[in-house]
Amino acid sequence: MRISQALARPSERRRRRGGGLKSFRRRAVFRWRATPSIGGGKRRLASSTLIPSSGASTTTDYTSSTSQPPLGPMAFTDAVYKNKGDYELCEAVNIFSVKIASSDVGFPIHVYGTVIARDSIDEKCLYLFRRDRDHCQLINFEDESLILTGPKRGLALLTDNYVETDLKIKDHQGQDRELSKGILTIRGIAGRSLKKCEVESKSLATRLSTVDVMYAVVKCAVEATIAIEVLQGDFYGKITAHTTSIQNSLVLYDSEVVGAMTGDRNEVIQLMRPVVSVYVKDMLTIVARTGDGKSECTIQFTPRVNSRDEDELTVGVTKLRFKVAWSIMDP
Repeated sequence: MRISQALARPSERRRRRGGGLKSFRRRAVFRWRATPSIGGGKRRLASSTLIPSSGASTTTDYTSSTSQPPLGPMAFTDAVYKNKGDYELCEAVNIFSVKIASSDVGFPIHVYGTVIARDSIDEKCLYLFRRDRDHCQLINFEDESLILTGPKRGLALLTDNYVETDLKIKDHQGQDRELSKGILTIRGIAGRSLKKCEVESKSLATRLSTVDVMYAVVKCAVEATIAIEVLQGDFYGKITAHTTSIQNSLVLYDSEVVGAMTGDRNEVIQLMRPVVSVYVKDMLTIVARTGDGKSECTIQFTPRVNSRDEDELTVGVTKLRFKVAWSIMDP
């Protein structure tokens, strides 16, 4: 389906939402080209750069009924809308944390396996956590969160969304035991009356543990895909993102987890989680904090339904460039 067709009949497509995969999706690698700054504000970009992955496995086992990979981010960043009737906004979900709230075998434990999310856009696996047996995460105490590395695109909330756990532990004798295996449901828009963005949590009690999932339901959401470059100096610290209406932060990058970045040649930081769903009337706030806690800088972006923005800031002695690609999620 051509873009002109995809934008012409949003109400018709919405009626067909339950009928299978959408026929129009594009996965692309973009190059950034900055246009001159207007009025000293953030620069708007005519086309985009590579939005980095966060280093997750690139194997093609998608645990799906087909061999096609899940849809990527920025599906409609380059779409052209003549008026508001050319697109529709939908609700979305941001997953903040997946915690081992309790363990029948105590702590510490070495956890591996997967936690995935599914929405109704393509019903494929979107990995939130994915580690093999040789790369377990050490969980030292209850309520410690798994280190999340996804999803790689926005989670649209149309019908029910699902979070599925398949976690195991490696005990002191090196034997495998099932820690958590089950499905948690996030209620779709048909089952709720959403007047504002809300934070919710649910628990999944299975086998040897209870897993708590905390997430936000975001109304009238757009997808923000973030890329960050180190232009000068080294960056050692943490980068988080939150929105105006929900102050809970998503960890985009933590050097204690993935290592420090050196910017001698405009290095792209491999973000752990590059995508945030944002209420279209909110502001997206990104906070960069050095590892020693001595320097912190904040940058804000105004959500849009398409196109791109970029801006630069200096935190400590490090100069960073931030790029955001905007897209709707449900055409």
